[in-house]
Amino acid sequence: MPKANKRKSEKSGPQPRQKKIKKSTRQAQLEEDNKDESMHVHRLGPSPQSSSSLVQRLPSTRQSDTITPMKSTWINKQRVLIFSSRGISYLARHVMKNLRSLMAHSKSEPKAEIRKNFSMLNEIAELRNCNKILFFDMKKKRDLYLWMASVPDGPTVKFLVENLHTMEALKLTGNCLRGSRPLLSFDKKFDDEPHWKLIKELFTQIFGTPKSHPKSQPFIDHVLTFTIIDNKVWLRNYQIVEENGSLAEIGPR
Repeated sequence: MPKANKRKSEKSGPQPRQKKIKKSTRQAQLEEDNKDESMHVHRLGPSPQSSSSLVQRLPSTRQSDTITPMKSTWINKQRVLIFSSRGISYLARHVMKNLRSLMAHSKSEPKAEIRKNFSMLNEIAELRNCNKILFFDMKKKRDLYLWMASVPDGPTVKFLVENLHTMEALKLTGNCLRGSRPLLSFDKKFDDEPHWKLIKELFTQIFGTPKSHPKSQPFIDHVLTFTIIDNKVWLRNYQIVEENGSLAEIGPR
């Protein structure tokens, strides 16, 4: 028993000396790091206790050639449902297909048999997970109406569509990439009266392709123009041919 106690006392004796030696070596390292000019770096927040927790700050200035990474998150979740009722003309059907090809954030739906109860459009849009609607409706096989709506609370705008031209027309020689994002150009008259301001906001939410949409391309090569003439809205689609501003019409019109 006394021998074991002696061994324990012998082992426990030199431990405080080793701790003092370790502390002295750490202090010496910290003093050397503080003296060294290469270790003089900026710190974020409170000063760290050891040299291992030193954090180098980004430079306050950068060169113009350096490329900063852009955010690639899809934030604007606008989805437009484009469909029609039964009995529309072939010209309206082709224009509807052209709009689907231009708008990467659009969805299609089979023709619906809707004559009076237009509240069914809200249910169809909710089933397709869409918050905007473009609905083509033809009366007496002669008058084509276009309903633009924000689901489910509105607003809703009803247009009488006249003077239609598709992309397949021979006079329209422009072309653009499928799924590319457009620039939206509005007439100054849209800011004159409140109802035109409301229609302008509805146009921007429907025809503006959201940034970083999965089906869109990161290019801007065409312009959608909205002009007001004789209390009518003219919609045209142009290709940006060159950087100097030359345009070529693509369609639909």
